[in-house]
Amino acid sequence: KFGIKHGEYEGWEKQSPGQFIINSEGVIIHEKLGWLDIDALLKVL
Repeated sequence: KFGIKHGEYEGWEKQSPGQFIINSEGVIIHEKLGWLDIDALLKVL
């Protein structure tokens, strides 16, 4: 319909969204699978 075709390989199609916070020392201090959750981020910060 729009002339857009799926490429031969475009990444892992079952990949899920997630959010992460990494501190200044490179340590992951928050990780959550799923869509962006601002309230969860603010609780960590």
